[in-house]
Amino acid sequence: MFKSLDEVVTYLRLYFTLATLDIEDYIMASQIKVKGDAVLKSSDDKRLKHRSLSIIDSTIIAYVSRRKFPIVTGDLDLTYVAKSIGLEVIW
Repeated sequence: MFKSLDEVVTYLRLYFTLATLDIEDYIMASQIKVKGDAVLKSSDDKRLKHRSLSIIDSTIIAYVSRRKFPIVTGDLDLTYVAKSIGLEVIW
């Protein structure tokens, strides 16, 4: 798809913006990590029961929930936990 690193950087700068996280995001992400792990363990879905929410996934959930954004993902763990707390997931 990309022919060089410069093409990748140009693409990323054109279509993506880096998010700035604040201390409240980090605190909320750690709380969601603990809650998300419990949600996954209590799932009836055998694929989820023995999984844990990654710190990246919990940070995404914290970030979007404070800003009222939907999440676009195909990640099963992230989708399950996000929907369990009432967030909109697209995909």
